[in-house]
Amino acid sequence: MMSLFAWFATSALGISFFLLFNRLGHNIAIARATGLPYVIVPIYITSLPWLLLQPLCIPLLEQLPQSWTQGWLPFLAFGRGWNYGYQPFRTAKGDTFVAVSPSRNVIHTCDPDVAAQIFRRSEFRKPLELIGLLNVFGPGLTGSEGAEGRLYRRVTAPFFTEKTLQEVWRVSIESVEVLLRDLSTDDALPSSRKKGRDLRSMVAGMTLYNVFAVCFGKTDDRGEKGGYRVEETVPPGHKIGFRQSILSTLDHIGTMAFMPKIILNLSPFASHRTANLLSSELHTYLSGLENSTRTRNQESTAERENLLDLLHQAKLPPPAVKGNIFSFLFAGHEANANTLTITLFLLALDPSIQLQLQDTIDTHLAECAASRTNYSTHYPLFKESIVIAVINETLRLFTILPFLPKTTPKAPTSMEINGEKHVLPPDTLVLINTSAIHRHPAHWPAATSAEPRHGCPPYPAASFNPGHWLGPRSKGEGDNDKFLHPRPGSFVPFSDGARGCLGRQFAMVELCAQLVGIFSEWSVELVVEDEEESGWEGARARAERTLSEKVVFDMTLRPGEMVPIRLVRREKGG
Repeated sequence: MMSLFAWFATSALGISFFLLFNRLGHNIAIARATGLPYVIVPIYITSLPWLLLQPLCIPLLEQLPQSWTQGWLPFLAFGRGWNYGYQPFRTAKGDTFVAVSPSRNVIHTCDPDVAAQIFRRSEFRKPLELIGLLNVFGPGLTGSEGAEGRLYRRVTAPFFTEKTLQEVWRVSIESVEVLLRDLSTDDALPSSRKKGRDLRSMVAGMTLYNVFAVCFGKTDDRGEKGGYRVEETVPPGHKIGFRQSILSTLDHIGTMAFMPKIILNLSPFASHRTANLLSSELHTYLSGLENSTRTRNQESTAERENLLDLLHQAKLPPPAVKGNIFSFLFAGHEANANTLTITLFLLALDPSIQLQLQDTIDTHLAECAASRTNYSTHYPLFKESIVIAVINETLRLFTILPFLPKTTPKAPTSMEINGEKHVLPPDTLVLINTSAIHRHPAHWPAATSAEPRHGCPPYPAASFNPGHWLGPRSKGEGDNDKFLHPRPGSFVPFSDGARGCLGRQFAMVELCAQLVGIFSEWSVELVVEDEEESGWEGARARAERTLSEKVVFDMTLRPGEMVPIRLVRREKGG
Protein backbone atom coordinates (compact mmCIF):
# COMPACT_ATOMS: atom_id res chain seq x y z
CA MET A 1 0.00 0.00 0.00
CA MET A 2 2.78 2.41 0.95
CA SER A 3 4.67 1.67 -2.24
CA LEU A 4 1.51 2.41 -4.27
CA PHE A 5 0.98 5.67 -2.37
CA ALA A 6 4.64 6.61 -2.89
CA TRP A 7 4.29 5.86 -6.60
CA PHE A 8 1.23 8.11 -6.91
CA ALA A 9 2.92 10.86 -4.87
CA THR A 10 6.10 10.68 -6.93
CA SER A 11 4.12 10.68 -10.17
CA ALA A 12 2.04 13.67 -9.07
CA LEU A 13 5.17 15.53 -8.06
CA GLY A 14 6.85 14.72 -11.34
CA ILE A 15 3.86 15.86 -13.37
CA SER A 16 3.68 19.09 -11.33
CA PHE A 17 7.34 19.85 -11.99
CA PHE A 18 6.92 19.05 -15.67
CA LEU A 19 3.94 21.42 -15.97
CA LEU A 20 5.78 24.05 -13.94
CA PHE A 21 8.87 24.01 -16.14
CA ASN A 22 6.78 23.76 -19.28
CA ARG A 23 4.87 26.89 -18.27
CA LEU A 24 8.12 28.63 -17.34
CA GLY A 25 9.55 27.82 -20.76
CA HIS A 26 6.42 29.21 -22.40
CA ASN A 27 6.71 32.47 -20.43
CA ILE A 28 10.42 32.75 -21.23
CA ALA A 29 9.55 32.52 -24.92
CA ILE A 30 7.01 35.33 -24.49
CA ALA A 31 9.62 37.48 -22.72
CA ARG A 32 12.22 36.85 -25.43
CA ALA A 33 9.74 37.86 -28.10
CA THR A 34 9.55 41.36 -26.60
CA GLY A 35 13.25 41.94 -27.24
CA LEU A 36 13.64 43.25 -23.69
CA PRO A 37 16.05 41.95 -21.05
CA TYR A 38 14.47 39.40 -18.73
CA VAL A 39 15.14 37.80 -15.35
CA ILE A 40 13.68 34.58 -13.94
CA VAL A 41 11.94 34.69 -10.57
CA PRO A 42 10.30 31.82 -8.64
CA ILE A 43 6.89 33.43 -8.06
CA TYR A 44 4.51 36.02 -9.50
CA ILE A 45 4.96 39.26 -7.52
CA THR A 46 1.24 39.92 -6.89
CA SER A 47 0.04 36.37 -6.32
CA LEU A 48 -2.20 36.33 -3.25
CA PRO A 49 -0.16 33.81 -1.19
CA TRP A 50 3.01 35.82 -1.81
CA LEU A 51 1.37 39.14 -0.93
CA LEU A 52 0.12 37.67 2.35
CA LEU A 53 3.41 35.96 3.24
CA GLN A 54 5.80 38.76 2.24
CA PRO A 55 5.97 40.39 5.69
CA LEU A 56 7.18 37.06 7.09
CA CYS A 57 9.28 35.81 4.19
CA ILE A 58 11.18 38.93 3.08
CA PRO A 59 13.01 39.55 6.41
CA LEU A 60 14.05 35.90 6.52
CA LEU A 61 15.21 35.84 2.90
CA GLU A 62 17.19 39.05 3.43
CA GLN A 63 19.24 37.21 6.08
CA LEU A 64 20.56 34.82 3.45
CA PRO A 65 23.87 35.58 1.69
CA GLN A 66 23.23 38.37 -0.80
CA SER A 67 24.80 36.34 -3.59
CA TRP A 68 21.95 33.83 -3.20
CA THR A 69 19.11 36.34 -3.54
CA GLN A 70 20.29 39.46 -5.37
CA GLY A 71 19.36 38.00 -8.76
CA TRP A 72 15.65 37.60 -7.92
CA LEU A 73 14.53 38.87 -4.50
CA PRO A 74 14.53 42.62 -5.36
CA PHE A 75 12.12 41.85 -8.21
CA LEU A 76 9.62 40.23 -5.83
CA ALA A 77 9.73 42.55 -2.81
CA PHE A 78 6.50 44.42 -3.57
CA GLY A 79 6.40 45.84 -0.05
CA ARG A 80 10.07 46.88 -0.10
CA GLY A 81 10.40 48.21 -3.63
CA TRP A 82 11.09 51.71 -2.32
CA ASN A 83 13.96 50.46 -0.15
CA TYR A 84 15.72 48.92 -3.16
CA GLY A 85 15.44 52.10 -5.27
CA TYR A 86 17.25 51.83 -8.60
CA GLN A 87 19.27 48.72 -7.64
CA PRO A 88 16.99 46.09 -9.30
CA PHE A 89 17.44 47.81 -12.65
CA ARG A 90 21.22 47.76 -12.28
CA THR A 91 20.96 44.02 -11.64
CA ALA A 92 18.68 43.50 -14.65
CA LYS A 93 20.95 45.69 -16.80
CA GLY A 94 18.08 47.68 -18.23
CA ASP A 95 15.55 50.35 -17.32
CA THR A 96 12.76 48.20 -18.75
CA PHE A 97 12.81 44.43 -18.35
CA VAL A 98 10.54 41.40 -17.94
CA ALA A 99 10.40 39.33 -14.74
CA VAL A 100 9.47 35.78 -15.77
CA SER A 101 7.79 33.36 -13.37
CA PRO A 102 6.08 30.02 -14.01
CA SER A 103 2.74 31.72 -13.38
CA ARG A 104 2.85 35.03 -15.28
CA ASN A 105 5.23 37.70 -16.51
CA VAL A 106 5.61 41.24 -15.18
CA ILE A 107 7.15 44.19 -17.03
CA HIS A 108 9.16 46.51 -14.77
CA THR A 109 10.20 49.98 -15.93
CA CYS A 110 11.87 53.08 -14.55
CA ASP A 111 12.34 54.68 -17.97
CA PRO A 112 10.66 58.14 -17.96
CA ASP A 113 9.93 57.92 -21.69
CA VAL A 114 8.21 54.56 -21.28
CA ALA A 115 6.27 55.82 -18.28
CA ALA A 116 5.15 58.93 -20.18
CA GLN A 117 3.90 56.78 -23.09
CA ILE A 118 1.92 54.55 -20.74
CA PHE A 119 0.34 57.52 -18.97
CA ARG A 120 -0.71 59.02 -22.32
CA ARG A 121 -2.27 55.86 -23.72
CA SER A 122 -5.72 55.06 -22.39
CA GLU A 123 -5.54 51.41 -23.47
CA PHE A 124 -3.16 50.74 -20.57
CA ARG A 125 -5.58 49.93 -17.74
CA LYS A 126 -5.47 49.77 -13.97
CA PRO A 127 -5.09 46.15 -12.75
CA LEU A 128 -8.34 45.58 -10.87
CA GLU A 129 -6.86 42.62 -8.96
CA LEU A 130 -4.62 45.13 -7.16
CA ILE A 131 -6.53 48.38 -6.98
CA GLY A 132 -9.79 46.58 -6.20
CA LEU A 133 -8.50 46.25 -2.64
CA LEU A 134 -9.60 49.84 -2.10
CA ASN A 135 -13.23 48.97 -2.91
CA VAL A 136 -13.93 47.29 0.43
CA PHE A 137 -16.57 49.91 1.25
CA GLY A 138 -17.98 50.18 -2.26
CA PRO A 139 -16.64 51.04 -5.73
CA GLY A 140 -14.74 54.32 -5.87
CA LEU A 141 -12.61 56.36 -8.26
CA THR A 142 -9.28 54.99 -7.04
CA GLY A 143 -10.34 51.36 -7.34
CA SER A 144 -12.28 51.51 -10.62
CA GLU A 145 -11.44 51.29 -14.31
CA GLY A 146 -13.12 51.64 -17.68
CA ALA A 147 -16.56 53.22 -18.01
CA GLU A 148 -17.11 53.10 -14.25
CA GLY A 149 -13.85 54.92 -13.52
CA ARG A 150 -14.58 57.53 -16.20
CA LEU A 151 -18.02 58.14 -14.67
CA TYR A 152 -16.60 58.76 -11.19
CA ARG A 153 -13.93 61.07 -12.60
CA ARG A 154 -16.52 63.02 -14.60
CA VAL A 155 -18.72 63.41 -11.52
CA THR A 156 -15.98 64.48 -9.09
CA ALA A 157 -13.59 66.50 -11.29
CA PRO A 158 -15.76 69.69 -11.23
CA PHE A 159 -15.15 69.96 -7.49
CA PHE A 160 -11.42 70.67 -7.91
CA THR A 161 -11.61 74.35 -8.82
CA GLU A 162 -9.82 77.53 -7.78
CA LYS A 163 -12.63 78.15 -5.30
CA THR A 164 -11.91 74.79 -3.67
CA LEU A 165 -8.20 75.59 -3.50
CA GLN A 166 -8.99 78.85 -1.70
CA GLU A 167 -10.86 76.82 0.90
CA VAL A 168 -7.99 74.31 1.11
CA TRP A 169 -5.58 77.12 2.01
CA ARG A 170 -7.93 78.66 4.58
CA VAL A 171 -8.72 75.38 6.34
CA SER A 172 -5.06 74.24 6.26
CA ILE A 173 -3.83 77.46 7.88
CA GLU A 174 -6.48 77.20 10.60
CA SER A 175 -5.90 73.52 11.34
CA VAL A 176 -2.11 73.83 11.43
CA GLU A 177 -2.51 76.39 14.22
CA VAL A 178 -4.28 73.72 16.26
CA LEU A 179 -1.49 71.24 15.48
CA LEU A 180 1.15 73.76 16.54
CA ARG A 181 -0.63 74.31 19.82
CA ASP A 182 -0.55 70.56 20.39
CA LEU A 183 3.09 70.13 19.36
CA SER A 184 4.39 73.04 21.44
CA THR A 185 3.50 71.32 24.72
CA ASP A 186 6.27 69.54 26.59
CA ASP A 187 5.06 65.98 26.00
CA ALA A 188 3.74 66.34 22.45
CA LEU A 189 6.85 65.29 20.55
CA PRO A 190 9.02 62.33 21.56
CA SER A 191 12.32 63.15 23.19
CA SER A 192 13.31 59.58 22.37
CA ARG A 193 11.95 56.78 20.25
CA LYS A 194 10.25 55.17 23.23
CA LYS A 195 8.29 58.12 24.60
CA GLY A 196 5.82 60.74 23.49
CA ARG A 197 3.04 60.98 20.98
CA ASP A 198 3.37 59.61 17.48
CA LEU A 199 3.90 62.75 15.37
CA ARG A 200 2.48 61.11 12.27
CA SER A 201 -0.79 60.19 13.98
CA MET A 202 -1.29 63.81 15.04
CA VAL A 203 -0.51 65.08 11.54
CA ALA A 204 -2.87 62.44 10.07
CA GLY A 205 -5.62 63.70 12.35
CA MET A 206 -5.08 67.18 10.96
CA THR A 207 -5.02 66.16 7.28
CA LEU A 208 -8.13 64.01 7.76
CA TYR A 209 -9.89 67.01 9.28
CA ASN A 210 -8.87 69.13 6.27
CA VAL A 211 -10.28 66.67 3.74
CA PHE A 212 -13.48 66.20 5.72
CA ALA A 213 -13.99 69.95 6.06
CA VAL A 214 -13.16 70.94 2.47
CA CYS A 215 -14.62 68.00 0.54
CA PHE A 216 -17.63 67.15 2.66
CA GLY A 217 -18.36 70.34 4.57
CA LYS A 218 -17.98 68.59 7.92
CA THR A 219 -16.12 69.97 10.93
CA ASP A 220 -15.66 68.70 14.46
CA ASP A 221 -14.77 70.10 17.85
CA ARG A 222 -11.07 69.23 17.73
CA GLY A 223 -10.16 72.88 18.44
CA GLU A 224 -12.03 73.06 21.72
CA LYS A 225 -11.21 69.59 23.04
CA GLY A 226 -7.45 69.34 22.79
CA GLY A 227 -6.97 69.25 19.04
CA TYR A 228 -5.37 66.13 17.57
CA ARG A 229 -3.87 64.89 20.85
CA VAL A 230 -6.98 63.53 22.51
CA GLU A 231 -9.46 60.79 21.70
CA GLU A 232 -12.60 61.99 19.99
CA THR A 233 -16.03 61.60 21.50
CA VAL A 234 -17.60 58.29 20.51
CA PRO A 235 -21.23 58.75 19.38
CA PRO A 236 -23.98 56.60 20.94
CA GLY A 237 -24.26 53.23 19.25
CA HIS A 238 -20.58 53.17 18.22
CA LYS A 239 -17.53 51.59 19.83
CA ILE A 240 -14.94 53.88 18.24
CA GLY A 241 -15.04 57.38 16.79
CA PHE A 242 -15.19 58.20 13.09
CA ARG A 243 -11.70 59.72 12.96
CA GLN A 244 -10.11 56.70 14.61
CA SER A 245 -11.99 54.27 12.39
CA ILE A 246 -10.56 55.97 9.29
CA LEU A 247 -7.03 56.31 10.65
CA SER A 248 -6.88 52.67 11.78
CA THR A 249 -8.44 51.11 8.69
CA LEU A 250 -5.26 51.37 6.62
CA ASP A 251 -3.49 48.94 8.96
CA HIS A 252 -6.17 46.32 8.38
CA ILE A 253 -7.46 46.97 4.87
CA GLY A 254 -5.70 43.91 3.45
CA THR A 255 -7.44 41.69 5.99
CA MET A 256 -10.78 43.33 5.20
CA ALA A 257 -10.26 42.77 1.47
CA PHE A 258 -9.02 39.18 1.57
CA MET A 259 -10.92 37.63 4.47
CA PRO A 260 -14.65 36.85 4.17
CA LYS A 261 -16.85 38.59 6.71
CA ILE A 262 -18.02 35.29 8.22
CA ILE A 263 -14.42 34.27 8.97
CA LEU A 264 -13.67 37.64 10.58
CA ASN A 265 -16.76 37.19 12.75
CA LEU A 266 -15.63 33.78 14.01
CA SER A 267 -11.85 34.23 14.06
CA PRO A 268 -10.09 34.03 17.45
CA PHE A 269 -7.24 36.30 16.30
CA ALA A 270 -7.17 39.82 17.74
CA SER A 271 -6.13 41.37 14.41
CA HIS A 272 -9.14 39.78 12.70
CA ARG A 273 -11.49 40.99 15.42
CA THR A 274 -10.07 44.51 15.08
CA ALA A 275 -10.48 44.45 11.31
CA ASN A 276 -14.05 43.24 11.70
CA LEU A 277 -14.84 46.03 14.20
CA LEU A 278 -13.29 48.71 11.99
CA SER A 279 -15.14 47.43 8.93
CA SER A 280 -18.50 47.43 10.72
CA GLU A 281 -18.00 50.83 12.33
CA LEU A 282 -16.80 52.54 9.17
CA HIS A 283 -19.59 51.01 7.08
CA THR A 284 -22.07 52.46 9.58
CA TYR A 285 -20.43 55.90 9.59
CA LEU A 286 -20.26 56.05 5.79
CA SER A 287 -23.88 54.91 5.47
CA GLY A 288 -24.97 57.61 7.91
CA LEU A 289 -23.08 60.26 5.96
CA GLU A 290 -24.54 59.06 2.68
CA ASN A 291 -28.11 58.90 4.06
CA SER A 292 -28.03 62.34 5.67
CA THR A 293 -26.79 63.98 2.47
CA ARG A 294 -29.34 62.13 0.31
CA THR A 295 -32.14 63.27 2.62
CA ARG A 296 -30.95 66.87 2.51
CA ASN A 297 -30.75 66.83 -1.29
CA GLN A 298 -34.26 65.39 -1.51
CA GLU A 299 -35.59 68.21 0.66
CA SER A 300 -33.86 70.93 -1.36
CA THR A 301 -33.23 71.23 -5.10
CA ALA A 302 -30.58 73.94 -4.68
CA GLU A 303 -27.28 73.23 -6.47
CA ARG A 304 -24.34 72.65 -4.15
CA GLU A 305 -20.61 72.41 -4.77
CA ASN A 306 -19.80 70.00 -1.96
CA LEU A 307 -18.11 66.81 -3.23
CA LEU A 308 -20.64 64.66 -1.41
CA ASP A 309 -23.51 66.58 -2.99
CA LEU A 310 -21.98 66.09 -6.43
CA LEU A 311 -21.98 62.32 -5.85
CA HIS A 312 -25.67 62.42 -4.96
CA GLN A 313 -26.66 64.78 -7.75
CA ALA A 314 -25.16 62.26 -10.20
CA LYS A 315 -27.65 59.72 -8.79
CA LEU A 316 -24.93 57.20 -8.01
CA PRO A 317 -26.14 54.16 -6.05
CA PRO A 318 -25.40 54.21 -2.28
CA PRO A 319 -22.48 51.71 -2.47
CA ALA A 320 -20.75 53.94 -5.06
CA VAL A 321 -21.33 57.03 -2.93
CA LYS A 322 -19.82 55.28 0.10
CA GLY A 323 -16.93 53.90 -1.94
CA ASN A 324 -16.06 57.34 -3.30
CA ILE A 325 -16.33 58.97 0.13
CA PHE A 326 -13.80 56.43 1.41
CA SER A 327 -11.54 56.86 -1.64
CA PHE A 328 -11.26 60.61 -1.18
CA LEU A 329 -10.95 60.44 2.62
CA PHE A 330 -8.23 57.80 2.36
CA ALA A 331 -6.24 59.25 -0.54
CA GLY A 332 -6.78 62.83 0.58
CA HIS A 333 -5.40 62.54 4.10
CA GLU A 334 -2.95 59.62 4.07
CA ALA A 335 -0.45 60.83 1.46
CA ASN A 336 -0.16 64.35 2.86
CA ALA A 337 0.15 63.11 6.43
CA ASN A 338 3.17 61.01 5.42
CA THR A 339 4.67 63.74 3.23
CA LEU A 340 4.40 66.49 5.87
CA THR A 341 5.77 64.23 8.62
CA ILE A 342 8.80 63.21 6.55
CA THR A 343 9.34 66.84 5.45
CA LEU A 344 9.56 67.92 9.10
CA PHE A 345 12.13 65.18 9.73
CA LEU A 346 14.20 66.15 6.69
CA LEU A 347 14.23 69.84 7.60
CA ALA A 348 15.32 68.98 11.14
CA LEU A 349 18.27 67.09 9.59
CA ASP A 350 19.28 70.07 7.43
CA PRO A 351 19.12 73.39 9.32
CA SER A 352 20.61 75.33 6.40
CA ILE A 353 17.75 74.40 4.09
CA GLN A 354 15.29 75.12 6.87
CA LEU A 355 16.78 78.60 7.26
CA GLN A 356 16.44 79.25 3.51
CA LEU A 357 12.82 78.15 3.72
CA GLN A 358 12.13 80.51 6.61
CA ASP A 359 13.87 83.44 4.88
CA THR A 360 11.67 82.95 1.81
CA ILE A 361 8.52 82.73 3.94
CA ASP A 362 9.49 85.88 5.85
CA THR A 363 10.16 87.77 2.61
CA HIS A 364 6.83 86.89 1.03
CA LEU A 365 4.76 87.36 4.15
CA ALA A 366 6.47 90.65 5.07
CA GLU A 367 4.55 91.79 8.15
CA CYS A 368 1.51 89.60 7.44
CA ALA A 369 0.76 86.82 9.92
CA ALA A 370 0.25 83.34 8.44
CA SER A 371 -3.30 83.34 9.81
CA ARG A 372 -4.13 86.32 7.57
CA THR A 373 -2.79 84.85 4.34
CA ASN A 374 -4.97 83.61 1.50
CA TYR A 375 -4.59 81.37 -1.52
CA SER A 376 -5.08 83.98 -4.25
CA THR A 377 -2.46 86.38 -2.90
CA HIS A 378 0.15 84.15 -1.32
CA TYR A 379 0.22 80.77 -3.07
CA PRO A 380 1.50 82.31 -6.35
CA LEU A 381 4.41 83.80 -4.37
CA PHE A 382 5.48 80.38 -3.10
CA LYS A 383 4.59 78.33 -6.17
CA GLU A 384 8.10 78.35 -7.67
CA SER A 385 10.09 79.00 -4.51
CA ILE A 386 12.06 76.85 -2.11
CA VAL A 387 8.79 76.07 -0.29
CA ILE A 388 7.49 74.03 -3.24
CA ALA A 389 11.05 72.83 -3.93
CA VAL A 390 11.15 71.28 -0.44
CA ILE A 391 7.78 69.58 -1.03
CA ASN A 392 8.82 68.29 -4.46
CA GLU A 393 12.12 66.98 -3.15
CA THR A 394 10.37 65.11 -0.35
CA LEU A 395 7.96 63.61 -2.88
CA ARG A 396 10.88 62.70 -5.13
CA LEU A 397 12.76 60.77 -2.46
CA PHE A 398 9.74 59.51 -0.52
CA THR A 399 7.21 59.03 -3.29
CA ILE A 400 3.59 58.37 -2.35
CA LEU A 401 3.41 55.00 -4.13
CA PRO A 402 6.64 53.11 -4.98
CA PHE A 403 4.84 51.44 -7.90
CA LEU A 404 2.16 52.67 -10.28
CA PRO A 405 0.57 49.49 -11.71
CA LYS A 406 -0.89 49.23 -15.19
CA THR A 407 -1.98 46.38 -17.47
CA THR A 408 -1.14 46.14 -21.17
CA PRO A 409 -4.05 46.13 -23.65
CA LYS A 410 -5.96 42.96 -24.47
CA ALA A 411 -4.07 42.64 -27.77
CA PRO A 412 -0.30 42.85 -28.38
CA THR A 413 0.80 46.49 -28.49
CA SER A 414 3.94 48.19 -29.74
CA MET A 415 5.95 50.76 -27.82
CA GLU A 416 9.15 52.67 -28.45
CA ILE A 417 11.80 51.81 -25.86
CA ASN A 418 15.32 53.22 -26.15
CA GLY A 419 14.60 54.26 -29.72
CA GLU A 420 13.49 50.78 -30.81
CA LYS A 421 10.06 49.29 -31.37
CA HIS A 422 9.09 46.52 -28.96
CA VAL A 423 5.85 44.51 -28.97
CA LEU A 424 4.43 43.95 -25.50
CA PRO A 425 2.30 40.87 -24.77
CA PRO A 426 -1.40 41.30 -23.92
CA ASP A 427 -2.89 41.44 -20.40
CA THR A 428 0.50 41.75 -18.73
CA LEU A 429 1.09 43.63 -15.51
CA VAL A 430 3.39 46.66 -15.87
CA LEU A 431 4.94 48.14 -12.73
CA ILE A 432 6.14 51.72 -13.19
CA ASN A 433 8.73 51.96 -10.43
CA THR A 434 8.48 55.56 -9.21
CA SER A 435 11.15 55.03 -6.54
CA ALA A 436 13.68 54.04 -9.21
CA ILE A 437 12.55 56.82 -11.57
CA HIS A 438 12.97 59.44 -8.85
CA ARG A 439 16.42 58.13 -7.88
CA HIS A 440 17.61 57.30 -11.38
CA PRO A 441 21.30 58.28 -11.67
CA ALA A 442 20.85 59.61 -15.22
CA HIS A 443 18.01 61.97 -14.32
CA TRP A 444 18.71 62.79 -10.67
CA PRO A 445 22.49 62.40 -10.28
CA ALA A 446 22.65 63.64 -6.69
CA ALA A 447 20.38 60.78 -5.66
CA THR A 448 23.33 58.37 -5.93
CA SER A 449 26.33 60.68 -5.57
CA ALA A 450 25.68 61.90 -2.04
CA GLU A 451 28.68 61.26 0.17
CA PRO A 452 28.00 58.64 2.86
CA ARG A 453 28.27 59.94 6.41
CA HIS A 454 30.03 58.01 9.19
CA GLY A 455 30.58 55.11 6.84
CA CYS A 456 26.84 54.74 6.14
CA PRO A 457 25.48 54.23 2.64
CA PRO A 458 24.00 57.25 0.85
CA TYR A 459 20.49 56.87 2.25
CA PRO A 460 17.69 58.78 0.48
CA ALA A 461 17.53 61.33 3.31
CA ALA A 462 21.22 62.10 2.77
CA SER A 463 20.38 63.01 -0.84
CA PHE A 464 17.74 65.57 0.15
CA ASN A 465 18.51 68.54 -2.06
CA PRO A 466 15.73 71.07 -2.86
CA GLY A 467 18.34 72.85 -4.98
CA HIS A 468 17.42 70.36 -7.73
CA TRP A 469 14.36 72.52 -8.34
CA LEU A 470 16.01 75.96 -8.26
CA GLY A 471 18.35 77.68 -10.68
CA PRO A 472 19.24 77.18 -14.37
CA ARG A 473 18.83 73.76 -15.98
CA SER A 474 20.01 71.97 -19.07
CA LYS A 475 18.08 72.17 -22.31
CA GLY A 476 14.72 70.49 -22.24
CA GLU A 477 14.43 70.91 -18.49
CA GLY A 478 13.31 74.48 -18.06
CA ASP A 479 16.61 76.18 -18.98
CA ASN A 480 14.85 79.52 -19.40
CA ASP A 481 12.98 79.27 -16.12
CA LYS A 482 14.19 79.63 -12.56
CA PHE A 483 12.18 76.63 -11.38
CA LEU A 484 12.77 73.11 -12.68
CA HIS A 485 10.00 71.53 -14.72
CA PRO A 486 11.22 67.92 -15.07
CA ARG A 487 11.11 66.03 -18.33
CA PRO A 488 7.85 64.07 -18.79
CA GLY A 489 7.80 60.85 -16.84
CA SER A 490 10.77 61.65 -14.57
CA PHE A 491 8.77 63.04 -11.64
CA VAL A 492 5.44 61.28 -11.13
CA PRO A 493 4.39 61.24 -7.45
CA PHE A 494 0.75 61.82 -8.49
CA SER A 495 0.88 59.68 -11.64
CA ASP A 496 0.48 61.72 -14.83
CA GLY A 497 -1.58 62.24 -17.96
CA ALA A 498 -5.35 62.56 -18.32
CA ARG A 499 -5.90 59.98 -15.58
CA GLY A 500 -3.48 61.50 -13.08
CA CYS A 501 -4.50 62.30 -9.52
CA LEU A 502 -7.42 64.76 -9.36
CA GLY A 503 -6.21 65.99 -5.97
CA ARG A 504 -2.68 66.95 -7.01
CA GLN A 505 -3.23 70.71 -6.62
CA PHE A 506 -5.28 70.12 -3.48
CA ALA A 507 -2.29 68.30 -1.96
CA MET A 508 0.29 70.86 -3.05
CA VAL A 509 -1.73 73.84 -1.78
CA GLU A 510 -2.38 72.11 1.54
CA LEU A 511 1.30 71.22 2.06
CA CYS A 512 2.41 74.73 1.09
CA ALA A 513 -0.01 76.34 3.56
CA GLN A 514 1.12 73.96 6.30
CA LEU A 515 4.82 74.75 5.80
CA VAL A 516 4.07 78.49 5.75
CA GLY A 517 1.99 78.17 8.91
CA ILE A 518 4.63 76.17 10.76
CA PHE A 519 7.91 77.78 9.71
CA SER A 520 6.74 81.39 9.82
CA GLU A 521 6.83 81.11 13.63
CA TRP A 522 8.62 77.88 14.49
CA SER A 523 11.70 75.76 13.75
CA VAL A 524 12.16 72.01 14.08
CA GLU A 525 15.29 70.58 15.66
CA LEU A 526 16.74 67.10 15.81
CA VAL A 527 16.91 65.84 19.40
CA VAL A 528 20.34 64.55 20.39
CA GLU A 529 19.80 61.86 22.98
CA ASP A 530 21.94 61.76 26.11
CA GLU A 531 23.60 58.49 25.14
CA GLU A 532 24.56 59.79 21.67
CA GLU A 533 28.39 59.77 21.89
CA SER A 534 28.96 61.26 18.45
CA GLY A 535 26.71 64.27 19.13
CA TRP A 536 24.53 65.92 16.49
CA GLU A 537 26.28 64.34 13.50
CA GLY A 538 25.77 60.89 14.98
CA ALA A 539 22.12 61.65 15.68
CA ARG A 540 21.68 62.79 12.08
CA ALA A 541 23.33 59.62 10.71
CA ARG A 542 21.02 57.50 12.84
CA ALA A 543 18.00 59.50 11.72
CA GLU A 544 18.99 59.08 8.05
CA ARG A 545 19.22 55.37 8.63
CA THR A 546 15.78 55.37 10.27
CA LEU A 547 14.37 57.24 7.27
CA SER A 548 15.65 54.47 5.03
CA GLU A 549 15.36 51.15 6.83
CA LYS A 550 12.23 51.96 8.84
CA VAL A 551 10.15 53.42 6.03
CA VAL A 552 7.47 50.94 5.03
CA PHE A 553 5.05 50.54 2.13
CA ASP A 554 1.59 49.52 3.30
CA MET A 555 -0.83 50.82 0.66
CA THR A 556 1.15 54.08 0.88
CA LEU A 557 4.75 54.89 1.82
CA ARG A 558 4.94 55.89 5.47
CA PRO A 559 7.53 56.30 8.25
CA GLY A 560 7.46 53.17 10.38
CA GLU A 561 9.52 54.75 13.16
CA MET A 562 9.63 58.35 14.30
CA VAL A 563 12.73 60.53 14.27
CA PRO A 564 13.05 62.43 17.58
CA ILE A 565 12.54 66.15 16.88
CA ARG A 566 11.30 69.14 18.85
CA LEU A 567 9.51 72.34 17.97
CA VAL A 568 11.23 75.63 18.90
CA ARG A 569 9.67 79.08 18.58
CA ARG A 570 11.68 81.39 16.34
CA GLU A 571 13.23 84.58 17.59
CA LYS A 572 12.53 87.00 14.76
CA GLY A 573 15.34 89.43 14.03
CA GLY A 574 17.68 87.66 16.45
